[in-house]
Amino acid sequence: MEGGVDEVKALLDSMLENNKVYVKEKTDEDPTYFSEMFKVHKPKILMITCVDSRVLPHEMTETGPNVILMFRNIANVINPGDISLMSVLNFAIEMLNVKHIIVLGHSCCQSVITATQLEYHGVIDNYLFTVKNVYQSHKKELDEIQDVERRFVALMEINVKEQVSTLVRMPLVQKAWAEGKDLQVHGWFLDVESGRMRDLNTSMDRNTKIDNIFHFKFSA
Repeated sequence: MEGGVDEVKALLDSMLENNKVYVKEKTDEDPTYFSEMFKVHKPKILMITCVDSRVLPHEMTETGPNVILMFRNIANVINPGDISLMSVLNFAIEMLNVKHIIVLGHSCCQSVITATQLEYHGVIDNYLFTVKNVYQSHKKELDEIQDVERRFVALMEINVKEQVSTLVRMPLVQKAWAEGKDLQVHGWFLDVESGRMRDLNTSMDRNTKIDNIFHFKFSA
């Protein structure tokens, strides 16, 4: 963050002041806004998206509280070894009984771009190994795209599709489907420059055919 200590302190102070304004505006409009929100937490959607601060799903979809349960990580990656993500999936599917999971990727994703580079960046290189594998799997079609920016966007979109494909193979999702839950998984993409989101038409549900090796036997 640019600026000196005083400038940063002023920014933090303004954030707290803005919160006071926000609370007043909400309670002036509806005195029970926060007290009602306090009573129940029953979101219908789990969204898995990137940590990029330009990605603002609630604001960009004009979605209020108690609709979207948000999980963020670097490059919206579905990693079975990510205990935090797996715990959120467990919470969302089995405790909150969400009906939809959306993997939301976005343009100009620096994490995805970083995954294509050969330079060593540190621990993040281990985390982005999944994205490197996505690139390797689609290298031929990606390398045919001459425009570098278009190639990056294509990789970012493909990454979303691959993460959706990985997600539906997770035991938690397979268990939900085996139990007959109406859980759907979708892949969306945000164009940061225009602010527009679009469906990548990768939706899957319990009728989606996947390889038998990912069909677990769950006890009744």
